[in-house]
Amino acid sequence: MNTKHFLFLFSVIVPLFLFSQKKFAQLDQELPTANTYRTASGAPGHEYYQQKADYKMKITIDDKSQKLYGVETITYTNNSPDKLAYLWLQLDQNYFSQNSDSKLIEIEKMEDFRSIDDIQKRLFFYDGGFKIEEIKSLSGGKMNYSINKTMMRIDLDKPLLPNTLTTKLAEEPFREGLIEHYEASGTSLEERCAITLMDLSAPEIRSWAECVRMPIEVRDFSEIFSELKVLIDKHSEAAYQPVDVLAWFNRADVWRKPDRSQVLLNLADKTGFNVSALLAAMRSAQALNTAEIIAGVEAQDRSNGERIGSAFEAARLAAITAALQS
Repeated sequence: MNTKHFLFLFSVIVPLFLFSQKKFAQLDQELPTANTYRTASGAPGHEYYQQKADYKMKITIDDKSQKLYGVETITYTNNSPDKLAYLWLQLDQNYFSQNSDSKLIEIEKMEDFRSIDDIQKRLFFYDGGFKIEEIKSLSGGKMNYSINKTMMRIDLDKPLLPNTLTTKLAEEPFREGLIEHYEASGTSLEERCAITLMDLSAPEIRSWAECVRMPIEVRDFSEIFSELKVLIDKHSEAAYQPVDVLAWFNRADVWRKPDRSQVLLNLADKTGFNVSALLAAMRSAQALNTAEIIAGVEAQDRSNGERIGSAFEAARLAAITAALQS
């Protein structure tokens, strides 16, 4: 019992001692900075993901020649938000190959040759590395690959896209709804892309846009429409919060791009969402008299961009609040 307590305390004290030797060290060298993938506690963050690989192997043992033959099928699922141009595979068995670095750096000692059996083991020829004959895709095409000791890189014919949208497309209800929404959107590329991607987050849409080289204006339209859907879904059973509405108005830049904002809300309406409250709030906020807002700021502060911006935010929030309550 005492031993366990001692070991625990030792494991805690040592890091503290190390910290004390590095008073001015950068903190991210000691403790990783929290991000969207990992929280400060080390727990998975809201954008955490894990890649998935499924292996199916057919193995034949040749006892006479002391060899294993096999065919392996790997199904790789890209759960990341990025496209992948190649994959890495770990070939740990190559540690025992004849040209392995481990054989070059191995040091033999007299203790290794104490008996005839020890000598026979040393003289036994064993090439234990992988002998890759070929790598093919499921369609039968040969794939390029390169091996560097225990690492193998496989170059993909086409980039492996994120799995999020392909999973959605495999769902029958999603496809049916997509076709129905397509008919409502007409022939606009922006609207069709926005409807296709509206269930994805902004980072996922950005990743897809890069994969298919989507025009920037189409990508931005899709991202803003996705965020509009999040706003509507959030308040499907409760009243809109004026602060949330103002945040989306700013994101959509309804002040400088009123036509695009109107198209976004019209598309949401055609898709089946109730946007009447948002339309009323937007028109009310857009109708504000900018000259009156600036005149309401103290004369000495009118050259202060931050003060002017705060005045506009306050006026717009008040207009949105009044419109939502009416």
